[in-house]
Amino acid sequence: MKQVSRLIFVFFLIGYGVSGLSEAPSEAARIEKISPFFTPKPGGFASLDPAEIRDQEKRRPAEDLKGYIKVNPPKGSCFYIQRAYDLPDEKICKSSVLSFKVGDIDPSGRIVWRLSTSGSDQGIALRWLTPYRIAQVIPYSKNEKEPRQHRIIKTCELKSEIPGIQEKQRRLHIELFGGEEWVLNFPEKDSLVSQPPPVPNLHIMKPGRRIDGTGGPKGLTKNTGFDEDDDDAWVIPSRDTYIMSASNFITSDSGPPGNINKCRYQLKNAPEDPESGWIECHHTDRYQIVYTHIPCAKEILQKKP
Repeated sequence: MKQVSRLIFVFFLIGYGVSGLSEAPSEAARIEKISPFFTPKPGGFASLDPAEIRDQEKRRPAEDLKGYIKVNPPKGSCFYIQRAYDLPDEKICKSSVLSFKVGDIDPSGRIVWRLSTSGSDQGIALRWLTPYRIAQVIPYSKNEKEPRQHRIIKTCELKSEIPGIQEKQRRLHIELFGGEEWVLNFPEKDSLVSQPPPVPNLHIMKPGRRIDGTGGPKGLTKNTGFDEDDDDAWVIPSRDTYIMSASNFITSDSGPPGNINKCRYQLKNAPEDPESGWIECHHTDRYQIVYTHIPCAKEILQKKP
């Protein structure tokens, strides 16, 4: 009887594309068939618990705020879920509610878990979208060798109507968990960075350095003398990228403009986050470097002139 039950279980998993066998369906097909066992479904939106957001100031750092995903494995089977790369797999054999933290969200605003059904199963990646984004910053108080800090975007919206100003503004307002606010004042007309030569029959973007300064030959610099057209000094590559003064990046506690440099930006097609824009500013009045995706940038593109 146990052998028959085992065979039924194996055939059930094959039917749902999670057996890990060599002839298993594609990952996309497996995700589609496994999705009904999750609420919300992979590919959908996952949000933080509203109670966590209300009590955030009193209870814990923003990185520890939680949201929840319900997992309900098929009867008689178990899922092995890894919620973060530094955590072990969890064996889930009955209906359970698992949490995720804001600190688990990647720069593209996604929660990514790994699911497998056995030790021989290589597993599949399950992803959920969120309305949040993780900005990476290096304050002036940090030296070049210290790691970047995170700022978590809570809301992002277009504010084109400013009291006392008649003309339309290309202004985005970003609220962070913790109370800090940013304003991005985009120019009336976008100006391209000096563009690299076209590549015949091929679209290649040269990768710049990473935000922590380790990905390219130049790393971070505290002066403003580097070449604004040099991709080695930037995370965002020059192709199809616009540039503006870093004085257009304003924080809620900004002081007088000082050692201001430039911002590179695109209003769409952020890496793995095509509906969002992305921006990188060097030497604002508060930060050496700011890098973030901008989930509401598309509102500028949709705004009628």
